[in-house]
Amino acid sequence: MNMKKKNLIPALFMTALFALHSESLLTVDMTLLQSAGYDKDKEQWQYGGSGSADFQVKSTGNQNVKGELALTYYPLDGLPAGYTMVSLEKASIKVQFPSLRLTMGKTRIGWGDGTVFNGGDVLYGSLSPSVDLTADEIRSDTALLTLLRYTAGRNYAEAIVMAPSPDMTDPSAPVVPAITATSAGGRFVMETGSITVEGGYLCKGQAKTAGDVTGHRPYLSLHGYGWLDWYGSASLAVPFEGADWRNNVSGTAHLTGGAFRQFGLGYDGTLSVRLETLLYPWAEWEEQPSPETYGLYLYPELTFALGRNLTLPVLAVLSPVDRSGQFTAGFSWTVYQGFRFLGYGVGELGESSDTFITGNISLMAGMGYKY
Repeated sequence: MNMKKKNLIPALFMTALFALHSESLLTVDMTLLQSAGYDKDKEQWQYGGSGSADFQVKSTGNQNVKGELALTYYPLDGLPAGYTMVSLEKASIKVQFPSLRLTMGKTRIGWGDGTVFNGGDVLYGSLSPSVDLTADEIRSDTALLTLLRYTAGRNYAEAIVMAPSPDMTDPSAPVVPAITATSAGGRFVMETGSITVEGGYLCKGQAKTAGDVTGHRPYLSLHGYGWLDWYGSASLAVPFEGADWRNNVSGTAHLTGGAFRQFGLGYDGTLSVRLETLLYPWAEWEEQPSPETYGLYLYPELTFALGRNLTLPVLAVLSPVDRSGQFTAGFSWTVYQGFRFLGYGVGELGESSDTFITGNISLMAGMGYKY
């Protein structure tokens, strides 16, 4: 969100003051990057700088009450005089009772399983294949919500209400949205041996991310543990009223699945392998000039780590139907505690009309420091 610069300094000052005079932990994570990229449309190389500074405060004094506040500052040039970019990522309170847990505020609740493709995440809609693979958290959307969890042993059930957000892009939109834009539902999580069964339903009145859909949103997820960690989810969207529900269901019904395995290499090395899939059974299975959705997407991930100091990830999001993809390779080298060098390369594969083709290739390098 945009915030006047004169309001930024008091906000950050109060955040630091709160951390100093209470039982809390303040952390700052800065990432500063320089990037060079080639624009195919303009046929020229470009150069720029980017980065962010994350301010996070967590309470530490009481085990039964946890508070969290997180702000992100984007140091961007070229904005109107007196303005900067600040985003309120999280502001929530969590209270733990013997069998109940109450969470209220702006935060992220994880339903289902998946790094890039998660069919069980009906809260935010973690399905869009257009993602930033250089981000620390690929899916990090938050929302204003109230959650109540009841725990019985290793199983639990939750009820949730998500407040709607006003449409800031439409000046004529009401400041306080109608109650019909509210989302509400619940889920259960049950462990049976080495398999976790999760199911739930959300009456979704407002889309939270690009590609998200409203309506009746039931889902089912399974997660198995062992030599190979595997997980899968299924979900769909049934319109509330006045729509062709059969076509809507066939257009939104999807399956996601994934598998993860970590191997030891040498004395202090590990190799992590992950593969996730997103399947739309009734979508397009032949290449089209401008399709809305193809039937299959893949997310392969390969990460080599040498102790805690060096990490080399190779990531991609692929569309096998039109044979296109987005690829990201990088490194993170921790030199001192909290300080690291970073580097990424982002490329594309495919023709101009394919899913992941933007016409840009970029190289980024910089530093990160968490303290």
